[in-house]
Amino acid sequence: MGLLNDEYFANNFNTPLSPADESQFQTWAQQQNRLGDLQDYDLRGFWKSGAGFSDNGHGSDQYKKPNHPTFSDQSMYSGATAPWGGKFVGGTWSEGKNGTMYTPSAEMLKYTHPLNWLRGYMQKIEPDVTLNMNRGLLSSPY
Repeated sequence: MGLLNDEYFANNFNTPLSPADESQFQTWAQQQNRLGDLQDYDLRGFWKSGAGFSDNGHGSDQYKKPNHPTFSDQSMYSGATAPWGGKFVGGTWSEGKNGTMYTPSAEMLKYTHPLNWLRGYMQKIEPDVTLNMNRGLLSSPY
C-alpha cells in the first residue's frame, strides 16, 4: 500500500523505551495479542502512557502512525516529516448530520492510502463511519 511498506513504519514512529521497559512492553503486547499492531500504531507510546482500549478494541488516535487507515490530525505524528520531504498529514474526524465522518488528507490518499483501498477498509472495519470525500476538505495545512 502506498510508497512506503509496513516494515518502514514498524521501524519508525516508535516511542523509545529503556531495556527494562521494552521487556515489560513485549510481555504486555504478547499477552494482549497486539504485536500485529506495531506497523501502524505506536504501541510502545500507548503502553507507556497507561492508556486502555475502548470496548471495540480501538486505541487513541494519539498513537496512530501515518500508515494507519484512519491516521488523523489527532496523532502525535501528524505533521511529521515524510521521507520525500513533505509532511505526513492526518485526516479529520467530525460529527455530521448522519453521524461520525472521517475525511482523509490529500497526502494520505497520495502516499499511504489509495482511495479504493481506503473505501474497502472503511466498509469492512468502520461501517458506521461515513468516508467523507468532499475535495474541498482535502487540503493540507502544511
